[in-house]
Amino acid sequence: MSDDDQFGVTVWAMYLLFSILAVFSIFGSAGNALVLYVFSMAKDDLVSTLFIIVLAVVDFSTCLIIIPFTVIVEFISYKVHFDLLCKLYIFLITSNIPFSALIMTAIAVDRYLCICHPFARLLTVGRARVVVYVLAVFASLLGILSALTHSVYQRVRVVTNTTEHGTVTQSAMTVAYTLENKSEVFDDETVYTGYCRPTVVNSRVVTAFQRCYTAIFVVCLGIVVVLYSLIYRSVLRQRHKRQKMKATPISSHTPSVPLASSKEVTTEHDRSISGAQHDNKGKDKSCTEAPTEAVEIVSVNPAAAADPANDRPLSKKRSEAGLVNPAAEAARRNRLANIKTAAMLFVVTLVFTVSFFPSLAMTNYILPYNMVIFYMYFANNVANPIIYSFMNSNFRKRLVQLFCK
Repeated sequence: MSDDDQFGVTVWAMYLLFSILAVFSIFGSAGNALVLYVFSMAKDDLVSTLFIIVLAVVDFSTCLIIIPFTVIVEFISYKVHFDLLCKLYIFLITSNIPFSALIMTAIAVDRYLCICHPFARLLTVGRARVVVYVLAVFASLLGILSALTHSVYQRVRVVTNTTEHGTVTQSAMTVAYTLENKSEVFDDETVYTGYCRPTVVNSRVVTAFQRCYTAIFVVCLGIVVVLYSLIYRSVLRQRHKRQKMKATPISSHTPSVPLASSKEVTTEHDRSISGAQHDNKGKDKSCTEAPTEAVEIVSVNPAAAADPANDRPLSKKRSEAGLVNPAAEAARRNRLANIKTAAMLFVVTLVFTVSFFPSLAMTNYILPYNMVIFYMYFANNVANPIIYSFMNSNFRKRLVQLFCK
């Protein structure tokens, strides 16, 4: 391919990239603004809602600020002129992605605790806020370290080579330089270039920082995979128990116990459920508290909580025989709501991983660089409102109510 053809391909790739990023910016800003409005109006004071709001804030700021900033920087070929703008851009693009990954890891921990350890209440709303602040500080430190390695000023090595015929002075950027002649004398100077580029530091430091940056995503991905695997195993176990209970004839459970006496029989498990619900009044809540309708933005309609293998809800069949304890039924609905939330947030994490993996592979030279594919990780910031719309009926209802008004 000739140089003219290569230039033409690059220009078309730039126009394609700018068009895609413009669409991402417009629709992502609008979609995440709706997510922020809907979840902020829910006022359910739940950890999952807090994490979703934080994630929506990150996505909204990315679509509104970072994506247009990226378009401008790419259009001017990183000729930013001002050192502050250079460092600000590097800070934004290198801090928001790790922060999103860390928040999704915290979401996986929250879903694991709610489904596998529903009575632990380790991650309350107050503690979740502290976790968000700590993760934000950590991500900001990563962004600051990256920003400090970029500047519109570059270190230039001025080399003076003394020969028999006179003195010759040469200048070169401070890359790996080896003295081959003892008569050479060199000095470093800082010059203004106007281009936002990495400043020359020790290559080992750059390599170590890049490995740490990559390790963050690898560790987060590993934690998420393990936690969602444990959640899936717990769901399968509970489903197996329900199937065994359904297969057992109802009459065989209490053949001669009247309804009045069955109400007096309360297991320790049910007492713990009632106590947990009573203690949560006026306090931070960590998980969904059904049976209140739409307590969480993704809570399950009680009428829809049916056994998939039966025409009638299992709770209705058992209630006819006087076998349903209200606290146990509330816990069952609570678990269904948490599972549904976990499924939705798992899809959010999956989309983030798939969209960001090519960029991470290109950064570590595993895949060849492609400008259009590299910036496709911004699709993750646009996809979350679409995921909520498809997997959250209450979110859709609130949107309908909003637009009807």
